[in-house]
Amino acid sequence: MGYKQLIINPGSTSTKLALYEDKEKVVQENVEHDAAQMQQFDSIADQIPFRMGIIRDFMARNSIQENDLSAVMGRGGLVFGLKTGGYEVNDDLCEALVNDRLSQPHASNLGGLLARELDRPVAICIGLGTNAGGHDGYSVFEEYLSGVSIQKGVCLCAAAGNEAEARHHTGGVLRPGEPPGQVDLKVGENAGDVYMAVWNTVADRLSVSVRSPSGELVGRVPAKPGTGPAVDVKLVLEAARVQVEYHFPVEGSGGQLTVIRILGATPGVWNIQLHGDILLNGSYQVWLPMTGFVAPSVEFLAATPDYTVTSPGSAVGVICCGAYDSASKSLYAKSSRGPAWDGRILPDLTAPGVGVGGIYPYGPGSMSGTSAAAAVLAGVCALLLQWGIREGNDPAMGTYQIRAYLIRGCLRRPDMVYPNNQWGYGSVQLMQSFHLMREL
Repeated sequence: MGYKQLIINPGSTSTKLALYEDKEKVVQENVEHDAAQMQQFDSIADQIPFRMGIIRDFMARNSIQENDLSAVMGRGGLVFGLKTGGYEVNDDLCEALVNDRLSQPHASNLGGLLARELDRPVAICIGLGTNAGGHDGYSVFEEYLSGVSIQKGVCLCAAAGNEAEARHHTGGVLRPGEPPGQVDLKVGENAGDVYMAVWNTVADRLSVSVRSPSGELVGRVPAKPGTGPAVDVKLVLEAARVQVEYHFPVEGSGGQLTVIRILGATPGVWNIQLHGDILLNGSYQVWLPMTGFVAPSVEFLAATPDYTVTSPGSAVGVICCGAYDSASKSLYAKSSRGPAWDGRILPDLTAPGVGVGGIYPYGPGSMSGTSAAAAVLAGVCALLLQWGIREGNDPAMGTYQIRAYLIRGCLRRPDMVYPNNQWGYGSVQLMQSFHLMREL
């Protein structure tokens, strides 16, 4: 039996339904609703029995048995403050989908509610990431995902990111009695506004000064936490503005976040000096926004490829996936590298991520990157959920169990030490994982 997925996409005057078996579309229908008919419902939630009737009719017409479904996927709703991505349909999400204070009323809110009615295990692929946060698992979204990851029937897969060659990260260690740390940022023509985030540990307190390409200095800004910039300086010799703000202690890690904004950044090399007001640990990490959110001509001169796994790939509990070329058996050059800032080895493993075929709005195509690799991994995890939960071999299976099974079954090269911060524990090999599971 193949991996069967029921897709539900509710619209204001339609319910679109499809059944996929593995990668093949078996059937698709678009059931139109009369606008006057829909006006009889006082709220979006009141439509659930009506829409479920349509889904049941669709399943009956196409001989779809509920017990044969491996997963049910619903179109997401308009929940305030929720980032783009895949989410488990749990009690909190269902409450938000029907609460006008937490979401905008819209028919798409029914996607999660209708999927919950059918209640199937779910493998969630989170293919997008961000350089915002401390890359240590303590952001609000990462902590939420960590809570989701312990639930049975849920498997979370996150892309590591494609930042290894982007030159968007640097870091170092400050020591008492030594000169300030130096961060040199190269800015090209017409780069616009530039933003960077400096993170240090709970034991330290840092302050910064900024020197422009023309040599104009924004002197050492005292580290005082607040809701706005500690300093906002319009430069005299060039048309740029420098803002510095401090946030500490940051929720979760207790560390310090220093935000430096250069508005209308002029081309050249900007120098940021990091001063140790209090130093015990001394380590610091600096990130620019990820590729696509900062001008291509903006980069650190002393960039490092380590610590480039994006959030939420650095969350505790999710399976963080890097990418490799299955043809050449080599690591995808842009695949982000660990570790997490708290020292955890990342990524957990790698999956094929070069020239991965798929269906795009314009038709068949291929793509490369860790997002594609995470999608491949999510399919692997869905097969394990089917084996474990749907077929009754491991009814309590979730992210932690699947991560352990996959790590044990990874392919590893004899000339490499594992785990490492490029390949993690190796490249995923589902058949080998199944063989090892049979021996338990």
